[in-house]
Amino acid sequence: MLSLILPLLTLTPTAQAGGIGFIGTGGVRGETVYFYDRSDNDQKYSISETIANMGTGIEVMLGDRDDPIQGHFRGYAMFETPEYDPANVTNLVAERDVDAAWREKWRSVGLATVGLQFKIIGDPDTFQVVAHADMGSGFLTLDHSEFLLIELGGGITKAVGRDLQFFASAVYAVRVDRGMVHGANVYSGLRYLFD
Repeated sequence: MLSLILPLLTLTPTAQAGGIGFIGTGGVRGETVYFYDRSDNDQKYSISETIANMGTGIEVMLGDRDDPIQGHFRGYAMFETPEYDPANVTNLVAERDVDAAWREKWRSVGLATVGLQFKIIGDPDTFQVVAHADMGSGFLTLDHSEFLLIELGGGITKAVGRDLQFFASAVYAVRVDRGMVHGANVYSGLRYLFD
């Protein structure tokens, strides 16, 4: 089957429009940390914590700047803040009786997403309002905690000269890994467009 597909790929036309850029990101998400009460037959408890993240990477755009729908790929590294010691943030169990394992150090994650940018109003050569739908994965982790990432949101683009475009967006983010974790992320950066 692969021997049939590869020759067909050589017949596809070369992309004539798109762009490449650098992105920066930051956000927050929920995190559930579990702990046990040593004084009560190891009764299990959990608390919700808020974890911040930041990162940087690249973005590749596909499609003419005037197209109402453009595709994009983002590949980036994200760095997440440590979790808090449950003994210091809960009053459910006496501090001396808390038995817990939590992530005490920053965590790095490699992410890749693909998505669509939808033009709502405006002109890409000046200013426009856009919507985003992205899906991808935190596929590269040292602690084997990979996850599916789905993001929906909106943003703006602003032309900075003929070929450069500033962009910023805010998205609602859902992580799926043995359950759903909710959060929010912001992205901004600069794209070089060619078409």
